[in-house]
Amino acid sequence: MSANPIPSTPQAPTGQPSVGAPPSNFGASPVAGPSPNLGMNASGMQKVSMAVRLLSEAMPLVGASSEVGNAILNSIRTLSKHVPANTSTPSVDQATLQKMLMDRARQSAMMQQAQQGQPSPNASMPPRPPNAV
Repeated sequence: MSANPIPSTPQAPTGQPSVGAPPSNFGASPVAGPSPNLGMNASGMQKVSMAVRLLSEAMPLVGASSEVGNAILNSIRTLSKHVPANTSTPSVDQATLQKMLMDRARQSAMMQQAQQGQPSPNASMPPRPPNAV
């Protein structure tokens, strides 16, 4: 007889799951994490670029040596590190401003309706039965 007994159950090689056992990464999703929304990122960068331009236009009006002027200058320096120079064009600025105005008008209308006790057009309410009191 041999000195090595034959095991009664099959042994899986090291690092391999045994037959019938779930894999060690059971439940792990093969899907990658969420990806950033590049359109929203570009829109945000456009608004930051506009803010830098507006701050630059306000600087001479308040004076660079004033406390507000120093704050504006620091803001421009900080924001300019993240926004490339001259990324804003007049047509894109105009489109962005128009969108901001339309969003503001819609929010204002919704606020007025809410103050008057009317439901907003976006609120979903179930239909009222015809016999409701």
